[in-house]
Amino acid sequence: MAIVRTLCGQCPVGCGIRAVTGEGRELSFAGDPVHPANSGQLCAKSGAIEDMAPLDGRLLHPMAGGRRAGWDRAIAQIARRLASILARHGPDSVALHVPGNLLTEDYYAANKMMKGFIGSAHIDAGWRSDDVEGAYRAALGEDVAPGTYEDIDAADIILLTDAAAAERYPIVMGRIQAAREEGAARLVVLTSGGKLPVKGADLTVTVAAGTEGALLNGLLVHCHDSGALDREFLDRSVDAPPGFWDGLRAGHDLWSVARRCGLAPAELRAFYDLLGASGRVVTLHQGGPAGSGELARAVLNLHLAMGWIGRKGAAPMPLPAAPNAMGGREAGCYSGELAAHMDFSAASVARAARFWG
Repeated sequence: MAIVRTLCGQCPVGCGIRAVTGEGRELSFAGDPVHPANSGQLCAKSGAIEDMAPLDGRLLHPMAGGRRAGWDRAIAQIARRLASILARHGPDSVALHVPGNLLTEDYYAANKMMKGFIGSAHIDAGWRSDDVEGAYRAALGEDVAPGTYEDIDAADIILLTDAAAAERYPIVMGRIQAAREEGAARLVVLTSGGKLPVKGADLTVTVAAGTEGALLNGLLVHCHDSGALDREFLDRSVDAPPGFWDGLRAGHDLWSVARRCGLAPAELRAFYDLLGASGRVVTLHQGGPAGSGELARAVLNLHLAMGWIGRKGAAPMPLPAAPNAMGGREAGCYSGELAAHMDFSAASVARAARFWG
């Protein structure tokens, strides 16, 4: 019998588990009480882990021509076929699609094989969003998530921009509810399209579908005009492009935003006043293919202008769409980057070549 501390890979939260393994692939597990993501809590999705332990129905050995083959023979056959394709059609004839639940080490090996050995950038995944990741690169200089789950515990306001996320991330929602019960945190939820309300929300704002970005842009204009911006942080840490505020103002006055979002002006003003008076805000918004670049840019601009970043209890947090989405992006497992957030500039290619050997 052995105890293995590992992670649940059923969603992007990365909850810690303690698995007890026995003879005959017997397996039992429970939440890891000291893991920072879940503190021992597990949701119903973790039940799928037990179904993975039995060997029934698994492919346990390589098969060639419908018959069992040894590993050496199978690897050699794949290598010959791949070498033949490359010799005949060149490196761009090969592409690799990677899933979202691999280990970071697996992503590293896959990316190095494609870009370093085969010489092709045709590696990609369906769990990423160029728009959301591009927004973070443009605002912060790198595709990084500047917040942690601990920020939820210290926030004054937790802004959830998609009510459906409450169902997709039950452990995160449990943490939010705990923060509400143990401290002074308030949960504000944006919802649209007839989605069910989030239980326990202190304020629910129902907007027209796709207008969440406009709502937050309007909030930023309101905070600018009311003197709520963190001017010290802006002067020290943010380089706003020329004409930013004038360009943002068009179409984002209170009445225009209320009309576009389908809200009463008084309801919108109450939302603005609540958020504008808050010192520490965590905004959870959707990343991955379902994420909106417009919303991500609005979230980032708001957090940078208000100084809601880089300190405890204040951060923009994209909710990823795959268990190890960030691991894949760190390794560079998509066509738009070389590796480790580096582009395809000559200097970056030379650096990767030296590291990869």
